[in-house]
Amino acid sequence: MKKVILWLASLLALTVVGLSIFATYQWHTDKPLSMRVLLDREVLKLILSSPQMKTSLGLHYLGIDKHNYTLDNGDKLTIIEKLPDLASIKSTVSQYRDLSAQEEITRDAVIQLLDSLQVLQPYKYHNYPLDTFDGLHSRFPEFMTNNHPIESEDDIESYIARLDDSVRYFDNVIKGVRLRESLGIVPPRIVIENVLGQLSKFIAPKVEDNILLTSLNTKMLGLDEVGHNDKLAFYQQAKAAVSNYVYPSYQRMIALYEELQEVTPDGIGYWRLPDGEKAYEAYLRFFTTLNTTPNEVFSTGENEVARLQKQMLDILAKDFGFQKMTFAQAMHSFLSNEELYFDDSPEGRQAVLDEMRAQNEKIRKILPQLFSQPDVPDLQFIRSPLLTEKNDSLARYNNNSVLVNLNDMRALPKSSLPVLTFHEGIPGHHYQTSLTSELAGLPYIISQTPFGSYMEGWAMYAEQLGYELGLYDTPEEVLSYLHYDLLRSARMVIDTGIHIKRWSREKAVAYLMTEAALSQNEAEIEVDRAIVVPGSGPMYKMGQLKILSLREQMKARLGEKFSLKHFHDRVLENGALPLPLLDDLLSEKGV
Repeated sequence: MKKVILWLASLLALTVVGLSIFATYQWHTDKPLSMRVLLDREVLKLILSSPQMKTSLGLHYLGIDKHNYTLDNGDKLTIIEKLPDLASIKSTVSQYRDLSAQEEITRDAVIQLLDSLQVLQPYKYHNYPLDTFDGLHSRFPEFMTNNHPIESEDDIESYIARLDDSVRYFDNVIKGVRLRESLGIVPPRIVIENVLGQLSKFIAPKVEDNILLTSLNTKMLGLDEVGHNDKLAFYQQAKAAVSNYVYPSYQRMIALYEELQEVTPDGIGYWRLPDGEKAYEAYLRFFTTLNTTPNEVFSTGENEVARLQKQMLDILAKDFGFQKMTFAQAMHSFLSNEELYFDDSPEGRQAVLDEMRAQNEKIRKILPQLFSQPDVPDLQFIRSPLLTEKNDSLARYNNNSVLVNLNDMRALPKSSLPVLTFHEGIPGHHYQTSLTSELAGLPYIISQTPFGSYMEGWAMYAEQLGYELGLYDTPEEVLSYLHYDLLRSARMVIDTGIHIKRWSREKAVAYLMTEAALSQNEAEIEVDRAIVVPGSGPMYKMGQLKILSLREQMKARLGEKFSLKHFHDRVLENGALPLPLLDDLLSEKGV
């Protein structure tokens, strides 16, 4: 018996060694065993190069925690700068043979993604690392308070080490901003002003009142295994780190942006940067996955705005009596009705979540009529985290949950809840993402897809599907659905208007206030986001229009044989894809 045990132990050891050798070979070889291994390896390399990403993935729960003591290097500030040799990866992907049908689709999707990323490479510095909405100065405290664990003494020590490390990290960030300045890439004045306000606000409180300390203190109070005196000592160390390293780093960034404020060129669009119009076209192609021109996007957006306004004005006149008014006047009159809103109270906030659950169940019941796979995981509707709610999206999907921003109850009319639910839940993001997660063998880069135009296009298609099925029960709900559609169409206009047609911020804000009936504050937020994330605004509507176009083509081709359920299955069966590839798969040859 002893010999058998020794033999099994030896066999297990040899197996472990063999697997280690095999894994090491797959990690270093130019062409791994399979295409999926290659793609997952490249993504894993990117993840492992980032201490902060490893923390966010929870590797410390596996006993791997050395990375928790440092921040990212900071020498490469955007994902485009960090990418590996794309041409080499494309060449290797193209070498795999004897692929299954699903693998061939994955290969084509990856090649199209790599092509669009390669087009972006000459413009990898065409961005503003310290920007209004997702700047590195904002990500740092958010990461420290939301992602860095505080569950043990080691966690506290590594937290303080990261506070100390912030001086090195932000020095590198400043170098990255200076590099862009040397290339003629300086943020517009409004971005500089907004960021200066954020930087100053962060260091305005006394050190002991800064969120980096208050958050740490709150979490330490819940650690019974850490003694009171040790907690006091840790607190003093963290306070010194914030005072000596974090605050001075933010002061240096303030000095930097005050200097740039004096030299930045006029204007707000990418046209003002070297090769800015070409850079914008590259970002537009990346986000939409379509070879469309900015002028085409602008014209399509204008046409959609006009079409939707007419439809909405007819409802406003017929059902609400708002006649002889401009579109903005009629919509403001409609939205001034207090009965549209839940109370600004705990009960009112709970009512929002309850209504969204009810809307989700309403459409879940008819899923068998629309899809071959009607069974998806249950969906939770919960409030956004209070710490970040003020700056969070109105609603966003995350892992079988919809996080709803209940900070401003006036932003959530009762009539808007069905369209929000269909977009974020069923049959929108939740349904599509759930199906993708069930597809076997997809590499991480596809299962966690960057093809936003497909995903947001599908979610907008889900909104329209609700309209076509008569799920918006009242004129108010139809108006809210059309208003959301109108806003996405208006984004196509302001995005290209700002970056190609040289619109001023004032003109873009006025356009949204007049043509989309937004308040000045809402319009300014939309415009300021379009300034710093060029090309992303059009992807929602462009994706929806493409999916609708493919549906009409299939209807024309199949006639009476057309099945809505079959169309939905075809769109969703391969996960998120670049829209040209989806077009190919749904073509006459692909049906």
